[in-house]
Amino acid sequence: MEKNDFHISQITTRTHRPPGRKFWITANSMRLDGLSKWSNCLYLHFVKEDFPQIDSPKLVAQLWAGGKQCFEYSKSVLNQLDFHGGITFYEEIKSIETGRTIVKVGCDYQHIYDDHYMTADHGEKILRVDGMTLIEQFEELGRKLEKVRGE
Repeated sequence: MEKNDFHISQITTRTHRPPGRKFWITANSMRLDGLSKWSNCLYLHFVKEDFPQIDSPKLVAQLWAGGKQCFEYSKSVLNQLDFHGGITFYEEIKSIETGRTIVKVGCDYQHIYDDHYMTADHGEKILRVDGMTLIEQFEELGRKLEKVRGE
């Protein structure tokens, strides 16, 4: 990796039971002067139609036509997942190819108490560990909700 570099890495992809329900984790990672910098983000992606038991957060505002939307994700079942500092990003995008909705939910690592990460050169390792933990929690949440709803 170059001294000053930005990249997106896919941490893992899992197939949920029943087969075909996929979800994955990605991380945006920034390195400046050879060190990981916490302008990093961790995202969980999943196909909304594959996980009907996971309700979308309530849309509370459309900031401008075709622009950003604000969701009330603090009341979402997704908020039970251990995102670093809580969910700070949520979007739904309809795939042109498949017509299915891709959900992207994530968090950043730029909170007031994250300053000690600014000089850590192991930031990508931390993102990977957090990502694997998050995906295990998502699998467990999916199983729990399927049992509750009798799927």
